[in-house]
Amino acid sequence: MAEHGVIPWLADVWPDHDWARAMLRKGCFHHVAVTGTAVARVSCHGTQPERLAREHAVLSALEGLALPVECPRPLSTVVDRGGYSGMLVSVVPGAERSDWGWEALGGGLGELMRQLHEVEIVVGEGVLPAPRSWCGGRGWPDIVEDQVIAGLVPEVARVARVVVEDLLAAEADAQFGFVHGDFGPHNVLWSDEGVSGVIDFDHCCIGDPAMDLASLISFFRGRRCRHPHQRSLPARPRSPASSELPAAAGCRRRACWRQPVAAARARKLQVSVWCWNTP
Repeated sequence: MAEHGVIPWLADVWPDHDWARAMLRKGCFHHVAVTGTAVARVSCHGTQPERLAREHAVLSALEGLALPVECPRPLSTVVDRGGYSGMLVSVVPGAERSDWGWEALGGGLGELMRQLHEVEIVVGEGVLPAPRSWCGGRGWPDIVEDQVIAGLVPEVARVARVVVEDLLAAEADAQFGFVHGDFGPHNVLWSDEGVSGVIDFDHCCIGDPAMDLASLISFFRGRRCRHPHQRSLPARPRSPASSELPAAAGCRRRACWRQPVAAARARKLQVSVWCWNTP
């Protein structure tokens, strides 16, 4: 269905909100409609009740964790009808600062990442999903092979397979904990006092915290990004990687490839202690 059909659908499903005045955005996986009373997250690739149900379960689980800032809360169950799947979540106060530079945001982002990674969570109890549950979970390597690597030229395909192997090897040694899964200024909201909230927990999991560092490095293209943790990341030699790797894939396929691979590369950065203060 076309994007313009989202508003009538929302008005039919949840008529108590002012969707005619909603701010509507389209991401890789969702239409997002923001009003003063609720935020609607609606699938933009037809009906996807399983995806929305997983995201709903994650947000429900977050309510039981001591997160350092406000995050969305489910306001409805998942509705699947009329060609869409959607749910309502609470409005998180604050504004994005995606166009601000590292010098302005680095300190706040570093402190927030540190706080998120210190959230107490019991690994293995099923509170949050495993890494890459949104794109195949344990079957992720096969998906990448079939849908991404298969379309690459042989030389680049060989590099891609090495990167996948490196990622799996790096995670085997990683100490798992809370991971946002798409950390960066695009999902952090600010007030005059500082960070006011975090949104978009679609890829949240119990996994390697290097995933969040990877998202941040990717957003700022690695420029002047420094790791917030006082503990060190294991030093490993770099493996080759190519910017051509995701070029043959569409939006969803690129997302399935880029974030995990970037995490592997982040973990292999040879550092002991990084400081967020930039000269």
